[in-house]
Amino acid sequence: MVWWGARGVISEEISFGALVAFPIYLSMLFRPLRFIADRFNTLQMGVVAADRVFKVIDNNERIDNSGTIKVKSLKEISSLRMSFLLTTALIMCLKMSLFQ
Repeated sequence: MVWWGARGVISEEISFGALVAFPIYLSMLFRPLRFIADRFNTLQMGVVAADRVFKVIDNNERIDNSGTIKVKSLKEISSLRMSFLLTTALIMCLKMSLFQ
């Protein structure tokens, strides 16, 4: 396009303004199409994610409790749970700060 446009400007078949306006008009034409394609892509990712969540929810498999570890006290369970909750909260805060 640049070669054809430069040749046209030199031979005075088209003006320099038309050469500059053409890519601008093309950009104005394709921007809404790109926007629609991006929104469709986001919608499609949401549908796939929802499908995965529903598969997990609908799963009826169970894991047998055949553990051999004996808990010494309830404080041990409580501290493990608190550590897990704090780690999860920290990860969620980091994710929220990164994506804002």
